[in-house]
Amino acid sequence: MRNHYLRLKHLAAVLLLVATLLPTTPAIARSASCTREGATLQLLSALSCLPVRADYTGAYNRSAQFGSSWTDDDHDGLDTRAEVLINESTTTVVMNTSGVTVKSGRWYSLYDNKFVSIAIQLDVDHMVPLAEVWRSGSASWTLARRKSYANDLGVGWTLRAVSLGENRSKSDDDPSLWMPPYRGSWCTYLVEWVDVKIRWGLSMNSAEKTAIRDNWMSAGCSNRAKPPKVRVRLAP
Repeated sequence: MRNHYLRLKHLAAVLLLVATLLPTTPAIARSASCTREGATLQLLSALSCLPVRADYTGAYNRSAQFGSSWTDDDHDGLDTRAEVLINESTTTVVMNTSGVTVKSGRWYSLYDNKFVSIAIQLDVDHMVPLAEVWRSGSASWTLARRKSYANDLGVGWTLRAVSLGENRSKSDDDPSLWMPPYRGSWCTYLVEWVDVKIRWGLSMNSAEKTAIRDNWMSAGCSNRAKPPKVRVRLAP
């Protein structure tokens, strides 16, 4: 009788171990959606695409790790800042006499719901700040890949022209520490934050994940007739 009991106990332990090793169907589905180019995801579902890890705390130096300035990757004489300003202006931009620096146009600053017409009153913001990218996984990248992130023109949401003051206020904070003062922008802001993290295979910390979910619900994003969705566009 005792031997029979021990055999049953051993079998139960083996079955439990096997069960923990086998992935569940929902996990497989999430993984496929997270890496399928062009997929669109509800934000709360998309959070499962991002691994939750404590922030990397190694020394950060912006110039050394992401380059000291904007680049001109297509060699057309216009750096990344100029390209973003030209792309986002709702009117034809005016260039300075050199033809390589944008002087004026008309831009919508998402963070504070304002229109700006003078280019020097704008920053081109990294939706996920460079220091946050460093903390979220890019420390293991090559310098070339980090520079590619810093100058990513492949999608319209890695870089965004915004008011100087709001970009400086945001600094390198994640959504647990800073959200745009204009609450009407929160749904778009959170979706684009997650867009970028998925695009570049970055992680998030637990406070960040909680804040994204809570701010999304607080802003009533899910109750919109057409809430914005996360778009899977993986970086080269």
